[in-house]
Amino acid sequence: MPPIDPTMEWEPKPWLAALLGLIVPPIGMLYVQRPWWALLYFCLATGLSIGAILAGGLELANSSFLLRRESPRGPVCGVRRQPR
Repeated sequence: MPPIDPTMEWEPKPWLAALLGLIVPPIGMLYVQRPWWALLYFCLATGLSIGAILAGGLELANSSFLLRRESPRGPVCGVRRQPR
């Protein structure tokens, strides 16, 4: 093993930085030594998450379009609901 040169600077590996950036962006930012961007990303993500939770709690976020609806000719998926 060659001796370690103390004047040599560390450089991030591009493939690892890209992989971390795709999987966990704040960790990728920390890996390439961008702590302020990671902090900004974390704060924005946390703020938006809390905002979405509060909006859902106040019923400001209407997600009823995700529910399955029946057409006038019967159920969309072909399975009839049992009467209650």
